[in-house]
Amino acid sequence: RAARRCGSPRTAHRCPVPAPSGYRRSTMSTSVVEITVERTKAVTVTFDDGAVCEFPLAALRAACPCAMCRGRREAGGAAFTGSLDQLSILDAELAGAWGLSVRWNDGHDTGIYPWDALRRWYDGDTLGVAE
Repeated sequence: RAARRCGSPRTAHRCPVPAPSGYRRSTMSTSVVEITVERTKAVTVTFDDGAVCEFPLAALRAACPCAMCRGRREAGGAAFTGSLDQLSILDAELAGAWGLSVRWNDGHDTGIYPWDALRRWYDGDTLGVAE
């Protein structure tokens, strides 16, 4: 099954997301109904329970969940060492029904941000995406 693109040349783009089949509701919703990508500002995820979660680009890039970025953080370094003023998203697409894959303007594109991790992060779990 092909991934649905959430990116376009526009500055902001909304991408409705269908609920995954077999989804079981827990105490927090991880079923996404809408994603807004503002390429130079933030990614906003709306969950089916009405929670609207905005993630600034700098925080998302710093919390990249890929193995390379996680290794850098575990070694005490930063996942991103470029200019935060120039940080932007070139493209974003759904990774199945469970997360968002982002291609950054620094060339990095291996991190997939799972919906459940984004929701935990938004709800105050200090581990969040970067666990």
